[in-house]
Amino acid sequence: MTTRFMNTTAAAALAAAIAAPAAAQNMIDTSDVMVDGADATFSSVSIEQDGYLVLHTMQDGEVVVPQSIGSTPISAGDNSDVTVTAEYPLVEGENYVAMLHVESNGNSTYDFGPGNTDVDTPVVVDGAPVTSSFAGSGTMMDEASADGMNDNAMDGDMAMADLEAHIAGWPEASQKAAMEMWDKYGAPDEMAETLLIWHDTGPFVRSYVYGEAIDHDWPAPHQDVLEQFIHYDVPADKFDELAMFDGSIIAERTRAEMSARCHSEFANLIALNLGNDVVTGEKTVEEARAAYEEAVREHMAGNSPEIAQRLTFEPAQQDITNSDEAVIDM
Repeated sequence: MTTRFMNTTAAAALAAAIAAPAAAQNMIDTSDVMVDGADATFSSVSIEQDGYLVLHTMQDGEVVVPQSIGSTPISAGDNSDVTVTAEYPLVEGENYVAMLHVESNGNSTYDFGPGNTDVDTPVVVDGAPVTSSFAGSGTMMDEASADGMNDNAMDGDMAMADLEAHIAGWPEASQKAAMEMWDKYGAPDEMAETLLIWHDTGPFVRSYVYGEAIDHDWPAPHQDVLEQFIHYDVPADKFDELAMFDGSIIAERTRAEMSARCHSEFANLIALNLGNDVVTGEKTVEEARAAYEEAVREHMAGNSPEIAQRLTFEPAQQDITNSDEAVIDM
């Protein structure tokens, strides 16, 4: 899967579209976008026919396409207070682009990601897509956090500003993962120079966000920065198959744990669910890899499958450490 960027001509057209909405019938008002973690709420969005409001990132001043980070359906006509939930919390100071797409293939699901052929096309007026840019503004504190305090904060006194300062020099992927974890689970339980640790969050025994990123090109270029652990006793004869399925799944026999390390929790859930299928024999390595690729495509197209949302099996709920057997007296 290849990330493409708009060419110079398209970028110029996009800039013109951002500077002045093409028509009143197709319009995105970004004058007062409200950002709360991963949610971006637009006060007014208009479209001539049923479609979608879609969020894209920007890189080097250009919109990253066809990938999107979130979408929501909208009805023909004027829509008020439209909220799009992104895959991760929107980062303060980073620019994003909202774009209109029409429901053009009739399946009531947003389709425009990599690998899609029957797509929901962008709304185009005068040769340019209808878009509008806005900046992330960080998570808006709720009333309980109004004094800069998070209820789940480490040592009871960690505010988001503290976390942002701590990770300021980290790679962008690490910063995004850290903010995603904060938004979902609150402040980390432990913090070191290049590591954040959460304990017992969701189905995970531990979650690590690393301040150092590892390049990983499958199924698309990204950086592994978030590792999440579950109690899981992988049989010794399944280690090779797990490694062939995904080099970022790690099985530790003595601790009886399995972890997945990727850029985001949804990808880790996909990896762990399919890793379980490999261990149980439900899928071959090849079938699991194909299923992973398809699940990521669906998620990026805004139609997140079940295996990207939760564990579809029940991991052990207690320590199942495998200490092996002593053969030498000490």
